[in-house]
Amino acid sequence: MTPPAPRSRVGSAILVAFVLLASALPIGCGGKEAKKKEDELYREAQVAISEGKTDEAINKLTQSLEVKPTFYSYFSRALVYARQGKDREALADCEAGMKLEPENSDLKWLVGQIKKPLAQRFKGRDQSPPSSSK
Repeated sequence: MTPPAPRSRVGSAILVAFVLLASALPIGCGGKEAKKKEDELYREAQVAISEGKTDEAINKLTQSLEVKPTFYSYFSRALVYARQGKDREALADCEAGMKLEPENSDLKWLVGQIKKPLAQRFKGRDQSPPSSSK
């Protein structure tokens, strides 16, 4: 019986890359299911925001981001943080959102609001993000 032929370096590298890629994929949670769960958590967060339940909203948005990071969840959580005066957290979420959508005017607007003193934020024509007037 002849021993098996040794693997080539290219073949080994491809195998390693495949194993690493496969290990990074969520097990048992398809793309559609993750999107559905992310959407559900995002909607629950929006309801909590409208009811003034900011801690619950932040919790739901954090869960949403853990399932699938999106601009919308980063923006919404940053907005809640900014209204609470938690500027460091708000700016961190703005930065993360800009990695997903670098030219987003709503994130740029929010960063501008965060630079203002808390009492001067979200006043007059700067009351809402640019997308709300579209």
